[in-house]
Amino acid sequence: MRLHKLKCISLKLALALVLAVFFQLGYAADSPKTTATTAPAKSATPAELLDPVDAFRPKLRVRDAFTAELTVTIAPSYYLYRDRLRVELVDHVIAGKSGKQSVGKNASANIKQNLALSIPPGKPVDDPTFGKVEVFENKVTLLVDLAGFQQGPDKGNLSKQSVKVAFISQGCAAVGVCFPPQRQIFIQPLAVSDGWTSPNEATSLPFGKSGLSTMSTRSEPVKPSAGK
Repeated sequence: MRLHKLKCISLKLALALVLAVFFQLGYAADSPKTTATTAPAKSATPAELLDPVDAFRPKLRVRDAFTAELTVTIAPSYYLYRDRLRVELVDHVIAGKSGKQSVGKNASANIKQNLALSIPPGKPVDDPTFGKVEVFENKVTLLVDLAGFQQGPDKGNLSKQSVKVAFISQGCAAVGVCFPPQRQIFIQPLAVSDGWTSPNEATSLPFGKSGLSTMSTRSEPVKPSAGK
């Protein structure tokens, strides 16, 4: 009889122990985690990346007779390389007559003439593609020197003049995807205006064939010519 009671007590204790363990496991599964974990970085798929024309949105206006202002709005998690920015003169139109006309000294020798730029300092980074470089995030404003257009027969009469310029740039997504250089075309009247012009067209250039490595930039403001 006594042996039977001991067996019953042992069985009840074992059952209670099993139920306690089971309860603790269930409670732990339902309880919120108190230890922070870091998920591995997610690589963006091509479908998740913005098109470069949407990631980098430039606009252009003539600020005064000697300076144009080019502002680029940069999407979050994207950036532009400072030393990969350039503005080329494609065409200069005076009173309806089109042609690649001289702007400044020896300009006629350059089919693709780079216009002088003022570019502010960028953010220094150690880039996986280009090493130690400066980049722009969010927004950047460049100043384009228009002083050369004051040297022709219609100098001072900017209402009769317009230019076709190409803005060359290159940028990346922060997830590690680098875009090919982009060429965006503006047709811009040279009359001073508060209105902004958007690009008329945009194309991608082959990697390494855009001539970007040969350009020069400067960080000081564009200085007006002596005739201003």
